[in-house]
Formats: sequence, structure tokens, C-alpha cells
Amino acid sequence: MGGKRPGLFMAGASAICWYFSDKYTNHPYSHAYFIYWEMFMRLISFLTTALTIAKIRQMLLNEMQLNQRLEEALHELGKLRESIQGNEPSPPAGHGGTPEGIEGD
Repeated sequence: MGGKRPGLFMAGASAICWYFSDKYTNHPYSHAYFIYWEMFMRLISFLTTALTIAKIRQMLLNEMQLNQRLEEALHELGKLRESIQGNEPSPPAGHGGTPEGIEGD
């Protein structure tokens, strides 16, 4: 639905519409070339906004994909843990969970 290309297209179309709006409403400028300068500045502003939003959207989609992969990995880890715990007896009460032969500091 969105992305970089539609954003760039809308930025260009917006700058052109703003130009025609200024031109046909006879917006007063002290010099004739200011209408083009303002159109250029608006275009830069619209392009910056479009590219920033596209980048944020790309980063959000990437984060959502990574989050889904992490959830799948955690689910697999849980299944693995259940299968291991089902095959081995649980540690006795009071056992700190440290593997045998390893001493703490």
C-alpha cells in the first residue's frame, strides 16, 4: 500500500499542486523567480518527509519480521526443553541448577 515510490510520487505531485495554487491565486512575490524557489523548497520538504516515513516503515516491517522469527525460535526452544525434561529426571530440591563438577566462586 505504501513505500518509497508512492511517497516520492506524492511528494512531486504535492509540490506541483502547490506551485499551481500559488500561480493561479496570484500569490504576490517580490521577484518572479521566488515562486520556483518556494516550489523547490516545498519539494525538498515533501521528499524528506516521504523518504523518512518510507525508512521508518521499512524498519518497522523488519522489526516485525525479526520478532516473528524470535517467537518461532522461542517456541522451538520450549518444545526442545519439554522433550529434554521429559527424558531426564528433574533436579532434586535445593539443587542450584549448576551442572555437576562446576563450582561457583
